[in-house]
Amino acid sequence: MVTEKLRKMAKKKIAKVKKPRKIKKYNLKSRITSALRKVWRYYPERTKVLKRCETGEHYLKISKGTGKEYKAPYYKCEECGSKEEKIQIDHIDPIVNYNGFQDWNTYIQRMFIDSEYMRGLCKSCHSGVTLVQSELRKKFKKALTKIKK
Repeated sequence: MVTEKLRKMAKKKIAKVKKPRKIKKYNLKSRITSALRKVWRYYPERTKVLKRCETGEHYLKISKGTGKEYKAPYYKCEECGSKEEKIQIDHIDPIVNYNGFQDWNTYIQRMFIDSEYMRGLCKSCHSGVTLVQSELRKKFKKALTKIKK
């Protein structure tokens, strides 16, 4: 009886032996991009766009950190005009141009721009704009490869 339990436990432990983890390749470009986006979240011009999109109406929201209730603003999408709890700030001119990543100076200059060149969009409008931009980028790359051949 005891030996059967020990066998079962041993089988479970053998089954639970961890497989060696794959070593992830360190991608410096994605780390730098991620860090720049974190800094951009607190950029004053981005805050201006958020203020511009506020409707003046509020809803009660519970803070994740403290658990306290507070009034959070509703926002108006600048594309379709819908009232949303969250909006996404979109660069009218994409940060990475249609011909792809050029260099870090260009990337930073295009990310940290004046608020008049940004807009607040609801999730569905932002997804649509992003989809169109990525399709244009793909077509541009295809055209470049044909020219190079």
